[in-house]
Amino acid sequence: MMRSLLIPLCATLMLGGCVTEGGQEKPKPSAREASMANLNLGVAYLRRGDLEAAVGKLQKAVDIDDRNTQAHVTLALAYEQIGQAEEAGRHYQRAIRLSDNDAVIDNHYGAYLCRNGRLDEAQTYLLRAARNPRYRTPEAAYTNAGICAVRGTQWDKAEEYFRSALQANPRYALALWQMASLSYQRDRDLQARAFIERLAAIGELPSNVLWLGHRVEQRLGNVKAADRYAQQLRTKFPDSSETAQLLEAQRDGG
Repeated sequence: MMRSLLIPLCATLMLGGCVTEGGQEKPKPSAREASMANLNLGVAYLRRGDLEAAVGKLQKAVDIDDRNTQAHVTLALAYEQIGQAEEAGRHYQRAIRLSDNDAVIDNHYGAYLCRNGRLDEAQTYLLRAARNPRYRTPEAAYTNAGICAVRGTQWDKAEEYFRSALQANPRYALALWQMASLSYQRDRDLQARAFIERLAAIGELPSNVLWLGHRVEQRLGNVKAADRYAQQLRTKFPDSSETAQLLEAQRDGG
């Protein structure tokens, strides 16, 4: 969504025009161009972690052109980061009204709704995004829908959505992780092991997966495999919260 947003901004925009090398004055940027220029600046500030400056530029972008959907969505994301969920929702809703069934916006809004406890409504938008034939990454929206279903303890729905994500992209790591975690929660340890192995085939396992792998193998009675996961966790991630949990469990005899 952040691609192709860079619009050249003349350094003397505030003076009402820019003089070219030939001495002719360039026309004043349109409202759309000025809005996009502020959007680009806002995105740059977001990437640098300067949230206050980002919100200022993004707010200016929508003030200049209230129909700039990209600016509304990006401003909503920024407002979420500073803890202003209600203001974020207002800009998400404006973007939804302006967009023509935009799956990216639906996915962002659905994730926002889920984060704010509106689980059923969230799944409606996330599934609409996932099933949009123009959406290039349906696995992301399906996974978000699954995470939302987990929060609502809708285990069967969650599994259905995660499997749909993996059907769209069998190597989508977040969906594989969610399926491994969900399988463990539902006491399906062999299934959890299979998803962890699929994650291992993609790349190096992060601390949360190593910790889960250790617990899965413990429950399956495979002491050697459990120890291998524990050793990797202690060696590669000595300061992680998962390693702290492992050491605590070992002290308690677990």
